[in-house]
Amino acid sequence: MIVYGDNTRTWSRSAFLALTDPTSRLIAAGEAAQALADAAGSHFPELDALLLHGDTNNLPESIEVKEPEGYAFYAVYPELYASAAAAVRHLAASWTVVGIRSIGTSLGTAVAAALPDARFVTVRPIGIRLRASCIRRRTKSTCSCSRPARTRSSMKARDSPAAPLPPS
Repeated sequence: MIVYGDNTRTWSRSAFLALTDPTSRLIAAGEAAQALADAAGSHFPELDALLLHGDTNNLPESIEVKEPEGYAFYAVYPELYASAAAAVRHLAASWTVVGIRSIGTSLGTAVAAALPDARFVTVRPIGIRLRASCIRRRTKSTCSCSRPARTRSSMKARDSPAAPLPPS
C-alpha cells in the first residue's frame, strides 16, 4: 500500500555534495531550494546558485525538505522534460518557463536550461485549491494553463536566470 502525505526528511549539504548523478543533484537541489524559498517567503540569490550551479555556499548545513511526490510516486523524469524542451527550442527566440513548486522548482530549471534565452520563474499557489477544469492557451513561445477557482487564488513568483545544468 502506498501512503501519500507530506513526508519530510533532512537534506544535508555534505550528502548533496557527495551526489555524482546529475539528475539526483538536480532533484536534491530542487528540494532544498523549494524548502528555503517557502521558509523565506520569497526568492533570495543563493537559490539561483544552488539550482543553476549546485553551489551550496551560504546555505545551512541541513534543512527539513518534503519528498517530491512526482518523482517519488509518479515516475516523473526531469531528463524527459529537458529533452522535450530541446526538441522545440527552435520555435521561439526567447522563452518563459513557470515552475509550480514544489516539483516545478527542479523541472523548471531543467526545461529552462534546455531553451535559448529562457526566463525562469517559480510560483507557489496560495489560497483555496483550484478546480480541475483547465483551459489551455498557446502562443508562439509560451503555453499557459488557466484554472478558474471558486474564489480568487494567487501565485507568488520568483525570477531566476536560466543556465545550463551542472556537467555530468
